[in-house]
Amino acid sequence: MSDLTLTALMCSRLCHDLVGPIGAIGNGIEMLAEEDDAAMRDQALGLLAMSARQATGRLRFYRLAFGSTGGEGTAVSIAEAREAALGLFESEKVTVDWPVPSEGDPELQKNAVRLVLNLIVVAAATLMRGGTVAVDLAAGRPATVTATGQTVRLDPEVAATLDGARGLDDMDARRVQVFHTLALANAVGGGVEVEMVGEDRVALRAAVD
Repeated sequence: MSDLTLTALMCSRLCHDLVGPIGAIGNGIEMLAEEDDAAMRDQALGLLAMSARQATGRLRFYRLAFGSTGGEGTAVSIAEAREAALGLFESEKVTVDWPVPSEGDPELQKNAVRLVLNLIVVAAATLMRGGTVAVDLAAGRPATVTATGQTVRLDPEVAATLDGARGLDDMDARRVQVFHTLALANAVGGGVEVEMVGEDRVALRAAVD
């Protein structure tokens, strides 16, 4: 039953995240159908274009972060994961600082990539007024995802979930992604370390190899 609960909660979370841009696409189409004014039609086209980019960006990200890409054990390009993360926040108040790999196109195992992408989502959620999410995948060290902004707030329930103090029965659709993040960290080989640095920064660390 726990697998069914997790599936239902994850589906609810993803549908909630997609309904905004898809609903905006519907609104833009209605505006085009009803408007003869050129300026309003241009505005509707702009809304359609932005909403389509948001929906596409979220779907591309969710495919890597939550879906199945290739067979089990398949490695995923870090460059592909980076592009997906940048696309997710293209129209948001959050900026992703993920340096381009300096040599070639390195890869990570699929669950490690999923873990990094999910850490990015958790970190971004702490930025109440926007800010920057920085990704550090230096070889030989745990992956570190750091959120920095004017107002950084880590929900105590999120912290407790990452610490393993909350089970699936305690989850709702809003926090189930955090539970999923911890499950990925445990599958890769370790938990998630959380460090608050002052009032404007939080760092999340997890082993990825």
